[in-house]
Amino acid sequence: MEPEKKTEQELRNEIITEFELEEDDQRVEQILELKKDKFSAIQSKKKQRDLLEKMEKGKNFYKKQAKKGGDSQTGELSFKDGYALQQANVHIDNVDDVVDYAKFKGITVSEAVKTNYIKTLVRESAEERETAAAANTKSGRRGVKPDTGSELLNRAQKTGELPDDDKSMQALINAQLGVKQK
Repeated sequence: MEPEKKTEQELRNEIITEFELEEDDQRVEQILELKKDKFSAIQSKKKQRDLLEKMEKGKNFYKKQAKKGGDSQTGELSFKDGYALQQANVHIDNVDDVVDYAKFKGITVSEAVKTNYIKTLVRESAEERETAAAANTKSGRRGVKPDTGSELLNRAQKTGELPDDDKSMQALINAQLGVKQK
């Protein structure tokens, strides 16, 4: 039941005929202002009602998100989702996969970790990490072998470079004199 949008002249003519007034009567202007105010108030009320409906829809949307678990727009997990991931022994490398699967299926993360697909994914990933750790038997860092006296002597003769520490200097002197180190 929306009031028609009319021009000011149409409203004037309507007022004159409705109230049987003269065209130059001041009451026409007063009634015209009142009708304009009424129209503005109705439009304002309508805008506020529409805004309220939008807010209600948004409120319901956020209630549904809270019920589901986290906020799917920002990727945040709820406390319950984090707890479910921890209880299922989901490695940090697999968290994104679990969350993506839950979003894809439209279920919570708690429900997703109970599915056979996720259980298998977590188990296989854990096996791969264990295998990789077992295959990596070499030490992470190899030690630096100290230079021998003859190497230090060759470097000193070719480039003139002398060692910085006392131990290496003693090894250079011993190599110069031909003394073997113990």
